Amino acid sequence: MEKPSAKLTTVSKIDKGSMRAEDYIKKTREYLENHIDNVRRAYNMVIQKCSDMKWAADSYASKAFETEIRYHDLSKLGPEEFIQYRDNFFPSCDYDKANSGFACAWEHHKANNTHHHETAKTDYDIVHMVIDWVAMSLALGGTAQEFYGRFKESMTLPQEHTDLVNEIFKRLA
Repeated sequence: MEKPSAKLTTVSKIDKGSMRAEDYIKKTREYLENHIDNVRRAYNMVIQKCSDMKWAADSYASKAFETEIRYHDLSKLGPEEFIQYRDNFFPSCDYDKANSGFACAWEHHKANNTHHHETAKTDYDIVHMVIDWVAMSLALGGTAQEFYGRFKESMTLPQEHTDLVNEIFKRLA
């Protein structure tokens, strides 16, 4: 789940007349960096509550997962996603939003970041997805479990992955 919610700061809350192109780029970069920081905080929260689970208890696997978290969503800073995210979520004009190319950037993002329900295949992907939701809740309020409750009907997850999501939520409660 990487699509930012409408609750995020949007252009309507920004005085467009006083912003330059660099300001829009800065705003987008701040959003992305804040999200990446929140993912790292969420990882620490989840690992603390789930330290005895298979994916966290094995020291080698845990270190590999920690490294993956460190590089969370860095593709959003690349040329295939950054401008498209900026134009979609922090457009300088209506034309930018309408022509952002966000759909292609979102597909690129999911293809290169398997922590989304559409592309998750392993337990690690699922745990990373939940961590992403926890990070989102740190920024937007509410809980990851509430988000999941609103969208789970549109998610196609195997039962073992649904069970894993629910077990993590039980431990976070």
